[in-house]
Amino acid sequence: MNNHYPATRQPVIVVGAGPVGCTAALLLADSGIPVTLLERHAQPHPLPRAVHLDDEVARILGRLGVSEGFLARSRPGSGLRLLDARHRVMAEFSRDYKAGMHGFPQANMFHQPDLEELLFARVGKHPLIDFRRGVEVCGIEGTASPLTAAPSGYAPSSARSRRPSPARSCWAVTAPTAPSGS
Repeated sequence: MNNHYPATRQPVIVVGAGPVGCTAALLLADSGIPVTLLERHAQPHPLPRAVHLDDEVARILGRLGVSEGFLARSRPGSGLRLLDARHRVMAEFSRDYKAGMHGFPQANMFHQPDLEELLFARVGKHPLIDFRRGVEVCGIEGTASPLTAAPSGYAPSSARSRRPSPARSCWAVTAPTAPSGS
């Protein structure tokens, strides 16, 4: 436990297990703070909703211990060119392929399911993270401690109780994933 977290040892609730939610859960857990990570989808989405991240985000992936796997599955980008409907250049941003001040390429193109696979593997091994898939949070109640996230249910494949049960905490972080069209 770190010195800044209350002695209640109640986990922080993180809602959403996309790259942002997994990153928040891992950073908290790596700091000694227990986490309940809730994700409404029973399985990872097979298509990317993000395809680029910069060197600062790659540095955070390094802190999480997944940058080596990420770099093996991504490729440096040379920048971004924004085109209008007639394919005329509206704006252009160039980036260097070489490692920048954070030790990683300034632009990294990737397949989001590959990144999520790396993050899920690390989340699954972390002793301070309780990862619950197939749980849709339908509300967070309580303006004073403790907060309650009332899930609508667990996925049938869950090894945990099939009955919905609230997750309780003093803190909650929401990191919803982008709509996938499904």
